[in-house]
Amino acid sequence: MNPLFIMESIEESAAETETLLSILASRRRLIILCNLMASGEIPVGELMKRLDLAQSALSQHLALMRAAGIVSTRREGTTIYYSLTDTRTKKLLTAIMTILCPEMVPSLSKAEAA
Repeated sequence: MNPLFIMESIEESAAETETLLSILASRRRLIILCNLMASGEIPVGELMKRLDLAQSALSQHLALMRAAGIVSTRREGTTIYYSLTDTRTKKLLTAIMTILCPEMVPSLSKAEAA
């Protein structure tokens, strides 16, 4: 395999990893993602209640994650639902939670199966 191609591939992968890890480095975003992973699709209003977070602050976090392709939205009337859609992020969160809070992992497996 061409060494230049390998280096370009490593650079691209490192950049994507850096973006994902910088998103996960925020305590608030990590909590948002754990909620989405455990519950599946959640309306914005419900996330605001769960996190006791102002709508503007939550919107900024969600917009960043949406721009990175980690979460997606669905509108139903006036309600916007968010869900965690990035497979890599799901795998990484599962690994993190398995290590740091293993008691939550069985509920995650059930949520993913649904």
